[in-house]
Amino acid sequence: HRTVNLSTRKATLDGMEYNFMELAKFDKSLERCESLVDKWAFFLKHAADLSVIPSGVEDEGLRRAYEDAARHNWTRADLEAYHYAEMRRQDERGKIDLAVRRAVSKAVNSELVEVAKKGIIAGYPNEMLVTVTGLTEAQLDEIRRQLKR
Repeated sequence: HRTVNLSTRKATLDGMEYNFMELAKFDKSLERCESLVDKWAFFLKHAADLSVIPSGVEDEGLRRAYEDAARHNWTRADLEAYHYAEMRRQDERGKIDLAVRRAVSKAVNSELVEVAKKGIIAGYPNEMLVTVTGLTEAQLDEIRRQLKR
């Protein structure tokens, strides 16, 4: 079945279709499932009985469905270990993101300091340098002191 606009008779949700089946009558083995609809039907009928994700599951949505179904069979200890591992992965991603942001910030600040140095040497007023670089007057004064050394 497809969703169509009744007045124009055109499909309104391209790429979406509805398949109705009686799972009790679905008797294909996994090896005989050729279409994605067949593979989803097999999953819906057998997910509770499967202890491992079948090999060759290429569709990302179907793979996630198998993974989610497998988690329902985990013990409490398995689930806690999984959540702990996920928190650790998130912590690591956060550390990497922070390091990248700091590195970018340091590089940007270094470039701004170089622009400020050139502006000071050229005799531009502080107001202009504050506007151009975003540095504060105190930071510009410190750069001036460093240039005098």
